[in-house]
Amino acid sequence: MKDKKNIIIAILSGIIILGIGYMIGYRNQSKEVPDLPPQPTINESVTSNSTKQTTTSTFKDVELTDKMSENNRNLPTELLPYSDEEIEYARVWLAVMGEDYLDRIGRENFNLNISFVKKGEPLYFPKSELNINWPQDTILLTGNASAQGQIFYSSNFDGSVSVYPMPSHWHQDPKDLADDDYMTKYLNSILSDKKVVPIPAGNPKLVKELVQLEKIYK
Repeated sequence: MKDKKNIIIAILSGIIILGIGYMIGYRNQSKEVPDLPPQPTINESVTSNSTKQTTTSTFKDVELTDKMSENNRNLPTELLPYSDEEIEYARVWLAVMGEDYLDRIGRENFNLNISFVKKGEPLYFPKSELNINWPQDTILLTGNASAQGQIFYSSNFDGSVSVYPMPSHWHQDPKDLADDDYMTKYLNSILSDKKVVPIPAGNPKLVKELVQLEKIYK
């Protein structure tokens, strides 16, 4: 009986020693493995790459657009040598007078003359004491003769211009021209009856031809 009891005690002691050894080993293993940061999910990774790719593409598009705007101003090749102002005068004339204008009057003995009226200058020089003045800088386009037409206009800076019905000759009765009340009303009507005209790009060949006929007076 004594021998049997000693055997049981020895077995239990062995089991206890094995258990203690297992616990010590498990704790050491846990200390050796570092805590890892949480990893992004697949969806988060795809979203991040997609956003970066879109931003890069957009940035390149902006660079190309700026470069295009700076170098050729989105103009046809024929018009690249000319300034924006020179092109504007020709386009305004063609928009108001018609693209067949040169065909109708003939290309000989025609120049597109450009002069400028500053804001505050009187509409009607002989009656400047009436104090009816241009409300903004205005551009005058004329042919070589009054019969070839004229245009008084100011830019609206939105692809359109305001054209004023300024007469090339004053055909009123001399009594009316001398009447301050009559002329005040008439001159004010010129400003109020302005017509807004959209200015299309037009035929670049016709625009170029007209630009080459321009004479600018400053």
